[in-house]
Amino acid sequence: MIDMRATTAAAVLPKEPVNIDFENAADTGFKAVKTFKAESIAVYDLFRSNDRHGTRHPEHYDGAYNLCGMHVIAQTREQDRTALKWDIMLSVFTDGTSRLASIAAGSFTLPPNVDTRVPRHPITGLVVRLDGMKEPASARIHGVPNADNGVVGDFPEPSAEQMFDALETGTPFTLDLTYDSGEHEMVRARTLGGIAGGGGNYRPLGLAHGADAPVRRCLQSLAPASQSGLHNPLAEFNHPW
Repeated sequence: MIDMRATTAAAVLPKEPVNIDFENAADTGFKAVKTFKAESIAVYDLFRSNDRHGTRHPEHYDGAYNLCGMHVIAQTREQDRTALKWDIMLSVFTDGTSRLASIAAGSFTLPPNVDTRVPRHPITGLVVRLDGMKEPASARIHGVPNADNGVVGDFPEPSAEQMFDALETGTPFTLDLTYDSGEHEMVRARTLGGIAGGGGNYRPLGLAHGADAPVRRCLQSLAPASQSGLHNPLAEFNHPW
């Protein structure tokens, strides 16, 4: 299963109002739903090759992969400059008969002038609402949270591929999150794809987008994991805009 890890380098999006809190209804006993707009979002492509040569970028590798995915870190800031981060890894693999998808997720705070992020409560419910998608996609969280309160779960595979395309093209999406503390929040985000600053003529490593986007190239060569492939490290590359 993929690990939750801190990464850097976020692409800045236009700022919009954040932390729009809905007041509690006095007689409900439920906590307020908080709504956030991601001020920045970073996207990375994930690969793991299936042979002893380790993981190579699809641009330079003709073999098979046993895992393909994308990693997104959305961030906003509170009025006291404390950063809130939502860290999501979505991956697709195959058992030889079907394609399956898994998700790893965690949420963190980063106080001002501090370099180490602080885990928030474990996520117990995660629903992704993608603009243009008729039905939301729900993760099925299972197991015990790790030391950083990161959780893992299953995710509908067709929805995972739709999310890859959304992250590639800049289609807006919403993370609907519930925590074991009872907190409930909505995070609205979109990547640089399809807006000013993204999707231009610059293509690192000569990579194309759309059907030739890195994750799509990877999925074209997806195979069941070999014994050596299971021990290969997961590689992560900045997504080329």
